[in-house]
Amino acid sequence: MIKPIFLFTALLISTLASGLQAAPVYADKPTGEASNLMKQYVISSGAVRVEVLHRLEALSADHPDNVNVRRMYANLLVSDGQYDRAISQYEILNKKDPRPVLLLPECMLKERVGKKESGCYQSVIAIAEAKNIRDSDYLTALYFAEDKRFLAEKEKFIHANKMTKADLAVFTLNREKILHTLFP
Repeated sequence: MIKPIFLFTALLISTLASGLQAAPVYADKPTGEASNLMKQYVISSGAVRVEVLHRLEALSADHPDNVNVRRMYANLLVSDGQYDRAISQYEILNKKDPRPVLLLPECMLKERVGKKESGCYQSVIAIAEAKNIRDSDYLTALYFAEDKRFLAEKEKFIHANKMTKADLAVFTLNREKILHTLFP
């Protein structure tokens, strides 16, 4: 089985390689700086990675409201296995403007480290429904919340060609296996 960290790294390298053909355009300077630090992290190891994480931590402290910077920092903490620190970054992001795409990883990480919060997945579902968002995060939240609508929504995804049966195969695994696959 391919490790999620490997998949994350491969996807990031692929994305970076495609961006080498043209000068990237970022939403703002801190986002560009964070993106460059992520590139550095991917191609480095050991002490350099530790230094990159420290620099991203400082960058997120200098720009506390920059969602892009904080999200990149949280993603690298996850890839580095620092789940508790990643959770704190997601909590900061979700305190001001909770969004399913940011709240779901917070819920899953908390469950992965044994700090599952009652109602966390239901919050993801409620926010998604309020914003009329029906995506894979919504479906995943339904699955983890053991919501009775999960199977019907899964069928809608298949019929709307949003996801294939192969894409949805992850839901044949139990929740613990999914969590340990995403967050080894």
